[in-house]
Amino acid sequence: MKLWKRPILYILLFLSCSLTIFAGPSIDRVSYLIRGDFNNVDSLQIKLEDRLDNINTLGLLALYDGNSFKLEGDWQIEFLKRPTYRMKLAFIFPLDLADLHLGKGLGFAGESFYSTINRFTWNLKYFFDADRWVYDLGMTHPIYEDASLIIGVGNNYWDRENKLFFGFKVGI
Repeated sequence: MKLWKRPILYILLFLSCSLTIFAGPSIDRVSYLIRGDFNNVDSLQIKLEDRLDNINTLGLLALYDGNSFKLEGDWQIEFLKRPTYRMKLAFIFPLDLADLHLGKGLGFAGESFYSTINRFTWNLKYFFDADRWVYDLGMTHPIYEDASLIIGVGNNYWDRENKLFFGFKVGI
């Protein structure tokens, strides 16, 4: 490991721990997803979200692909909210724990809901360090007040292949 990566990692861990102790974050939403095709599961992921206010949300995604864990932190800013759709801007920072490579990305996400209870969701991200586009297209179907089923297709920062995903989202 390069000499300068270790102090940066220690500083980031110290700042994240100190900020969480003083800020007292709360987990407002949890998403569980299984990614793969019809034959096998390629990865499992869990995403924790903390809504700071009506506009800002912080997220932490942990992904396990069978070999290693990967993390992705994001800061989402909801800049457009209408009765039938919403759009967000996101600053994304993926981290591969195996080689401590921190990526940098920018993304747009949105959801639309019309006369039905189902919501169409989309997510488009660009990562500057890998010169890579990542996308998700999906549908959420509410099963209870704060719980929804999620189904869709997309790829991620660590795997360029298109995969199906299935899971659920729970508001706490």
